Amino acid sequence: MEKFGNVSKSVIGSLVEKGILEEYYIRKDRVSFDGEENSEIKSLNEYQLQALTDIKTSFSEGKVTLLKGVTSSWKN
Repeated sequence: MEKFGNVSKSVIGSLVEKGILEEYYIRKDRVSFDGEENSEIKSLNEYQLQALTDIKTSFSEGKVTLLKGVTSSWKN
């Protein structure tokens, strides 16, 4: 609004306070899913299953769990 209306933040804030404008935030995820909602669910491999079991056990005991590994973008 500042760019397109060529007005300052204080002017916009005043208009919001007076109810002339409405302020809202739009969250945009960097990952979007374009597949079908009912697409086939993938199975976990043995390492993933073991990690899931360990995480569930840790949570049930009220412990904190730290995950370390490679992300889908291959960053550590």
